[in-house]
Amino acid sequence: MPIHAEGSGDVAAPSRFSIEKSDAAYNLVMNSLTEQHVVRPADSFEFAEYGIVFGCDFESEMKMRIEGAIGLIQKDRVGALILSGGYTGATDRSEAEVMKSTAVESGIAPDRLILEDQSRTTQQNMLRCGDLLVARHGNVNGLSVVLITSDWPMSRAWMMAKRYLPDSIRVLCAPQRTTCNVDDWSETIQCACLVRSELARVRHAMQKGFLDPRAIQAKD
Repeated sequence: MPIHAEGSGDVAAPSRFSIEKSDAAYNLVMNSLTEQHVVRPADSFEFAEYGIVFGCDFESEMKMRIEGAIGLIQKDRVGALILSGGYTGATDRSEAEVMKSTAVESGIAPDRLILEDQSRTTQQNMLRCGDLLVARHGNVNGLSVVLITSDWPMSRAWMMAKRYLPDSIRVLCAPQRTTCNVDDWSETIQCACLVRSELARVRHAMQKGFLDPRAIQAKD
């Protein structure tokens, strides 16, 4: 079964992060993006209140993501998991429900699992998870959220989070090594196509005003 690129409808209108296309440096910035930049490195952190786990329509890929999230919560590095992913049509369960079953079977208490089962794109993941966090806390100032997904779409997930989550939320990354990873992506046609497609999405997002994924995470 192929791994499908995620979130084809993810790119929105320009924001304050826009790159001026008239700037002579524009082409240099865009051309310097390579396949390695689809992955944003893991952030060092001791604890985050929430981990957002991204669903995927390839079940074994999604299983690796939730297993990574389970490891973080078992080590008390994450307080609760938001399992984000809607219905694919392949089964009568949402991606969020599939991930919840895996987590509960691994001994994670259901009250530490929050389902977001409507999203079908990365943009929707971030918008709906942001709404959930605001609904639960009201004031989200100082809240920490770690993004948990495969390494190959991590940069774009971070770009979407920085655009659509409230600015006062600290966004961290915990990329998971899965069936297609950045170290050996060129060894199979399937992964090469996937990573190059992801790179095109990252570039397109930057053209639409999303933050450069190479930006350095601010230290709190």
